[in-house]
Amino acid sequence: MANKKPTLGEEIKDLLDGLGTALPAGTQSFPVGSVVMTVSAIIQALMTFMGDWTAAEDSGAKHHADVQRRNDNEPAARAFVDELKPAVLAVMGSKNPDLVKFGMKPRQAKKKLTSEQRVQATAKALATRKARHTLGPRQRSQIKGEVPPTPGSPAK
Repeated sequence: MANKKPTLGEEIKDLLDGLGTALPAGTQSFPVGSVVMTVSAIIQALMTFMGDWTAAEDSGAKHHADVQRRNDNEPAARAFVDELKPAVLAVMGSKNPDLVKFGMKPRQAKKKLTSEQRVQATAKALATRKARHTLGPRQRSQIKGEVPPTPGSPAK
């Protein structure tokens, strides 16, 4: 099963769903980019952007105009969504399981490697360095080369 990136319309819908269901009680506003916005203002902005997406997908005769309007508003919608997501993460927390309701993945704790896995990783890294002839700064500083004299140049 391929893990395809959601469209901007899907991201907006997920953010609207999350704002309606998973926002902590008492949250009235939070920063979006450099502006502090109320939750109702954020929802209103997302609804405006969502209207462009649904109109473009649902219309028949005025399809071209709706698609054009949607495409014209896409940079503003993309910028708003890109600014809103970090704000939601700041309010909710990066490991909060309710982030799924906003269309985002909660941050997972890094897995601890077993001693056997660490030994294998170290061996693999050393083998890679050897195969690619990668040297550290001390090894590189010890390599000295001589430039052979070119024919026709006077010898000193």
